Amino acid sequence: MLFELGMPQFLRVYRDTTWNICSTLAYPNKPDDLESPQKLVEDYGNVARMDYINWIPGCITLGSDVKAFIDTHYKWQNVKLELSRIVLPNGLNLAYCDKHGQRWLAQFDGPLTLEHLYGISVPHSLSIAVFPKESHPDTSSSGPSSHEVMANQLSCPRSVLAQEYMTLQQLLASRNLRWPLILRELKSTNLDFKKEETVLMIGHLAKQAGPASQQHGVLGYFHFVFQDSSFCNQLAVSVLVLKIYPTPGNFEDVPELEEAETAAQLARKDPRGFLLEWLTFRRKGQEIQHTAIRILYLQRHIEQDHSSPVIVTACNDDVALSGEATHDPEPSDHSEDHATEESDDDSDWGLMNDREDEDHGKGMDIPSLDG
Repeated sequence: MLFELGMPQFLRVYRDTTWNICSTLAYPNKPDDLESPQKLVEDYGNVARMDYINWIPGCITLGSDVKAFIDTHYKWQNVKLELSRIVLPNGLNLAYCDKHGQRWLAQFDGPLTLEHLYGISVPHSLSIAVFPKESHPDTSSSGPSSHEVMANQLSCPRSVLAQEYMTLQQLLASRNLRWPLILRELKSTNLDFKKEETVLMIGHLAKQAGPASQQHGVLGYFHFVFQDSSFCNQLAVSVLVLKIYPTPGNFEDVPELEEAETAAQLARKDPRGFLLEWLTFRRKGQEIQHTAIRILYLQRHIEQDHSSPVIVTACNDDVALSGEATHDPEPSDHSEDHATEESDDDSDWGLMNDREDEDHGKGMDIPSLDG
């Protein structure tokens, strides 16, 4: 009571502002309306008569669910009574309340969460039985365990393959192994990347910051694997070769090998961003064809190296993107010779033997990005 009446104004403003933010954004499930406060401390006795001239009430204040004795019929007693019948205790059961929302703060007993605003999109097949929608999502949920994933096969809808159903649950339950699992699924056929809800879920998993980690620095607990250059190379190759440049045979059979080289350079600089750009195209229902994703990625994410500019030429438009903008209506002989020299130079492309993947055929040569 004394702390509430003697609180400095700046502290009261800070408390009201913090409460407004938390109750508006971080608490999706407002508690049911119970009995509103019967009496506020600012309406009681000497406080109502402004005896505390330095006190300005705010949004959060003290309230009582019962009336004070001065608000009952006892104050009208004029008959002679004993002193103990006249001098009565306060009678208020004071607790903090929101006088604007007419709610008790004790009703907000759940943890603060932003899951309802920035949560991961769950496919409809999982949201029915495995991840039902909650009015107040749990912030510490780690997803189903491996045993629960196996047991959940009984709830798999007929329209979804059992392997895809299990894979989606494994990805949602992943934490420190999230990116290795994403890399594995990019090389397999368990997931259908033509489904918008699948692509949307993968994109949210890739963008989720996750908990901080002093051991792993700014990458945090979810993305520390990007400190491994070999993983970055494998991720870039998986997106390029298996998704953007699919070919049943040797990689050298791709018609525009020079474009693949340039795209590989861009993907190696930021494989996570390159994957997100590809997922964005998949969500829009567009098929990725050679230069489309590469030009968009170049414009958004890659800072040009003026010492050795990377030239990217669009197939459908007469546009060249490099360290400096160029506009040449007719290609010169020198540019054709230069392009021929680059296409004939295979020294930067060493072929490494990837592990045999039964989903994509055996003996497939994957370009190395270590050149």
